[in-house]
Amino acid sequence: MILTRPLHLVVLAPRAEVVAAREQARAKTGYAGGWTVDGLVGERDATPRSGLWVDNSDQSVDQTVDEILAFVT
Repeated sequence: MILTRPLHLVVLAPRAEVVAAREQARAKTGYAGGWTVDGLVGERDATPRSGLWVDNSDQSVDQTVDEILAFVT
């Protein structure tokens, strides 16, 4: 269904404590239906690596974008 190429897979994978802190700072929750941050991070960590995985825990948005662009160009 994806008609453009090249296709790049990018996974943002911050540390669990960073995800939890970001989630707590939000006005709404992104984890409904019984999911927890630890559960989702556990699932993510069990996923086979493909593409670019970025631990953006300590990065600004600009730094994350720069890392992605360096990978895809």
